[in-house]
Amino acid sequence: MRSTVICIVALTMVMSVGCEKAGPGGKKFTGPPFDMENDGPIVVDQGGTASLTVKITRNEGFTAPVTMTLKSFPGGLTLLSGEKEAVADEMTYKFKAHEKAKPVSGAQGTVMIKPEGGRFWSSYFGVTIKKVAAEEPAEEDAEKPTTPAEQEGA
Repeated sequence: MRSTVICIVALTMVMSVGCEKAGPGGKKFTGPPFDMENDGPIVVDQGGTASLTVKITRNEGFTAPVTMTLKSFPGGLTLLSGEKEAVADEMTYKFKAHEKAKPVSGAQGTVMIKPEGGRFWSSYFGVTIKKVAAEEPAEEDAEKPTTPAEQEGA
């Protein structure tokens, strides 16, 4: 029993050391050299607009330039502003949903973040496109004559 516990502890230590990756300059790290956040999910009505801000907070000592690339977002959305690719610590994207965009809930978009000389990291955001109900004509409009014959009789 004691040897089994020692083997499990030793195996766990080997596995956790094996998870480290060599970064630029041979330095080892287990995650990105920055914290990523975004203010998603975005929720937008058909024909409406929504914004998403993605930003990084640098860990101590990390100074390399970082490129943010808007990699994917659901069909039915158009990027109105914000560069698809930019060297920045923060980027705000503004989207417009097409008026006939297919309503979706729980779709996902991706922003890839890559430090110079490093590997890509991903920041994901949720997307919901809500269906807009067709407007009913106001009662006063409904009573107005709509055909030439009705207009002559009015």
